[in-house]
Amino acid sequence: MESPAGGSSPHEFPLSLEIVTQILFHLDPLDINEMRAVCRSTYKPTHTKAVWRAALERVIVQYGIFRPTFPLDEMSKDDLEHAACGPHRFVEHVEKNSAERYKAYQNRTFLPREPEYGQSYTVTNMALVPGGRFLLTSGNGSVCLWDLGHNFGQPIKPFPIAVVEGNEATLEAMCPSVDGKQLVLAVKTIVNNSDHLLDIYQIDPVSDEPNFDSKASFLFPIQDLQNALFVVGPPSGDGRIKSVHVNEDLVIVYCQPWFIAWNWMKGTAFRWEVDDPLDEVLYPLFLCR
Repeated sequence: MESPAGGSSPHEFPLSLEIVTQILFHLDPLDINEMRAVCRSTYKPTHTKAVWRAALERVIVQYGIFRPTFPLDEMSKDDLEHAACGPHRFVEHVEKNSAERYKAYQNRTFLPREPEYGQSYTVTNMALVPGGRFLLTSGNGSVCLWDLGHNFGQPIKPFPIAVVEGNEATLEAMCPSVDGKQLVLAVKTIVNNSDHLLDIYQIDPVSDEPNFDSKASFLFPIQDLQNALFVVGPPSGDGRIKSVHVNEDLVIVYCQPWFIAWNWMKGTAFRWEVDDPLDEVLYPLFLCR
């Protein structure tokens, strides 16, 4: 068997290059690196772009990474390998039994600017899309989408790639769309001085001109709730949105004292009352898939 250093043994490696490559297509990134150290016959195919692209595609599925995070067709072999091994590096870093695990191994500075005036942008709420490339923020009466780049070699763009504005607009929740190519957002605004309006938007962040596309709206509590749900009159409670969870077609909202399930794609909803108000620290526990 041949060695990576170039030596050889009287025995030939029993598998062809094509078979070794097919095996690598089904291995985790760490196992691919282990195969690299076996011999020359397994070393060479571990440096092919196709192997690391397949590895990164599996990592995306395994860790629930937003698919548009990585422009697979444009990435080099080294970029693909670095991205595929990223989750392992992160876990290894966090599991260190020392103060080093609390230190970032790389840093970049994010200095958001207003899209029109170039002034500093105040961020009051944010959510990093799984994968680390896209960031959603609330502040200054708008919700913004930022592209941080798919690797640390890219400078962070100082201006958002898309903006949706509204009175006290706040990002409440987000998730990938059914096809995994777009983001679904739940954004709360204030209307009629005090009522809460929940809007659902979709956006393709890697399109030529990303734009927040409005899909559905739900008014809390006066119009939609009283007319459609509270046929016997609203129970006690202020009816304002406390916590929101969204997935591809369903929104779960807690607005004291009600839980509301809203199918925003079909335009249907139902609610049930909670006898005792929930403590704020418990909100996320009740809003799961």
